[in-house]
Amino acid sequence: MEGVSSKENILNIASSMMEKGKRSEAEKLLKDLVSEMPLDWKPVNVSRTSIDVAYWSMEEFTIHAPHCNPEGSKKIVNWVVPSYSKAFYLLSFISVEQQDWLKAMLYIDQAIELEPDHPFILCEKAMILLHLGSYQEAYDLFIKASEIRSWAPKPQRARALRGAAIALIDLKRLDDAEDFLKKSLDIEPENEVALNELSYIEKLRKDQIKEELKDIFFKYRILCVDDDELITEMLSKYLYNQGYETFTASSAKEALDVLLKHHIDLVMTDVVMPGMDGLELTKIIKKNYDSDVIIFTGYKPICSYEKAIALGASDFFYKPFKFEDLLDRVKKINRSLL
Repeated sequence: MEGVSSKENILNIASSMMEKGKRSEAEKLLKDLVSEMPLDWKPVNVSRTSIDVAYWSMEEFTIHAPHCNPEGSKKIVNWVVPSYSKAFYLLSFISVEQQDWLKAMLYIDQAIELEPDHPFILCEKAMILLHLGSYQEAYDLFIKASEIRSWAPKPQRARALRGAAIALIDLKRLDDAEDFLKKSLDIEPENEVALNELSYIEKLRKDQIKEELKDIFFKYRILCVDDDELITEMLSKYLYNQGYETFTASSAKEALDVLLKHHIDLVMTDVVMPGMDGLELTKIIKKNYDSDVIIFTGYKPICSYEKAIALGASDFFYKPFKFEDLLDRVKKINRSLL
């Protein structure tokens, strides 16, 4: 068997650049490299006298090379560079850091086309799928990555198991996720990612208990204030269907009347209304009540996020808005009470 050629490995240079935060320089270097890829390139080439393999690391070479010869074969195993599949993998990694999911997926699919059985490539695609919300598909791919190479270095399998656990957490299968993390720790006992995920699972379980207790003993109350009654009606109905107790008011005066009669956890108010506006209402609420406030408006010159926060509001946004986005903001404020 022969080791790595003394030829400078351009992938090492790119990886070093990435570690130093020089992603743009690394991306250019990798793009130049893959642009020169031979059309017939394969990660493994077998000739009459040798087996040429584009390994990714010395660990892969050390584990795989002694066993990749057919029984009785005396072929020399060569580690050849560069690995173009690894280059596409690194390009995908950079795109993920840039949150350019489309480009990341294009690069990782090219890597898979070249080397469909590399665990790191499969894990990277699974991570992209996680970011895109395809949790079950990501989980299936992580499992494939953990099993596809019987000879894979242990850290590669451990990474795939950790990824599968993260997907299971998103799928709310906490017990299964915990089992996978423990299996990964059998391989890498001190891995911080796995240990942190186990702590996170424990926190999720505690939060789940709190949520269940809150549903039993406490109903989060929201007051929607807008002179457009259609908006308050639709908003109130939407939040009610999400499990909140809702109240409505068509003016600041009505809102203050509601606050006198009921404990309100969150007031959502428009700015422009007849009589007292939403900004003045916010000042009164923050002075006299312990309610959170979200301010919204359709008139950008009237208010800004900075001004709303300065008044004591917990959040601010412009109309029109998606109810789903609004719900996310409500949940963030709601969690702060626990």
